[in-house]
Amino acid sequence: MNVGDVDDAAAERIIKALDERGVGLIATWSPSAANREQSLARSLVIARVQSRLGLRVNVNATACLNSFFNGDEKTAHVDSDGKVFGEEMKRYVAVKGEPAATSCRVNVYDTGRGFFQALDRNSDGRISIREMRTAEVSLESMRRDHRPGLSPDEPVRHFHIEFVRGSFQLFGPSEQMVSRAPQFEDREPVGPIWFRRWDRNRDGDLTWKEFLGPRDVFHRLDADRDGLIDHKEAEAAAEE
Repeated sequence: MNVGDVDDAAAERIIKALDERGVGLIATWSPSAANREQSLARSLVIARVQSRLGLRVNVNATACLNSFFNGDEKTAHVDSDGKVFGEEMKRYVAVKGEPAATSCRVNVYDTGRGFFQALDRNSDGRISIREMRTAEVSLESMRRDHRPGLSPDEPVRHFHIEFVRGSFQLFGPSEQMVSRAPQFEDREPVGPIWFRRWDRNRDGDLTWKEFLGPRDVFHRLDADRDGLIDHKEAEAAAEE
């Protein structure tokens, strides 16, 4: 994202607004003679503000890295003929790629003290009908001072940690972190094949609207009479 020439105050407003939406601002450092100094100055403003706010500093300098075929042996262009050949490219990729492949990046996401995490008991990124029905129990579990109601500091703070293997991308940015919102994993399919196919929202339960059989069969399979057929009830029916 190119925010243009901005001072620290304007950059701080932009960075805070994006951070509230879970988006990190990435400045681009251009190697071209016409833009090198200007893009560096812009990047330093953004990096300085991100550092002051305690946020990750994001600078895309890949274009500069890819422009270093200049005859210097350290950049793998060794014959000074002004052209890059196959062996030179292989050597360059090895020099840059092998160290990156042995590295590991740890991303820590602060997902806050929201009620969603407490209600989403199986952490699949959505609140099912069954979880809605147990919302009172879930909210009750958040109380720590044993007094009626919930204070702002009672819900436990949640963190999401990812371990990402390092990689080297020859063209384009390789270290972007555009969105800091963690990705929830899909639930592992359970139950008989017919149960999996009818469970269209993949919440682990069949409602009457999802069930494709007769109503009397639905009520017979719903052994606990809670209006939902879970995978255990479906499996019990398959064994009959």
